[in-house]
Amino acid sequence: MAAHDTVILRHLPNALLAGLAPGARAMLRWIREAPERSAQRRALAALDEAQLRDIGLSRADVDAELARLRWRS
Repeated sequence: MAAHDTVILRHLPNALLAGLAPGARAMLRWIREAPERSAQRRALAALDEAQLRDIGLSRADVDAELARLRWRS
């Protein structure tokens, strides 16, 4: 999927999504949210040990999150 396709999906009105089957809505919602999840994972990976401690996470927690399959977010 090209980047512009993701942008288009992010801006689909919820009214259009309401007419779709529940599985299709869930899939489109997952696609719309994928760039944000990716950015959050990159930000999490960039935190140092002190910052992780401040938010109650360990490097092992971060590594486990980064190892998760992308489609299981």
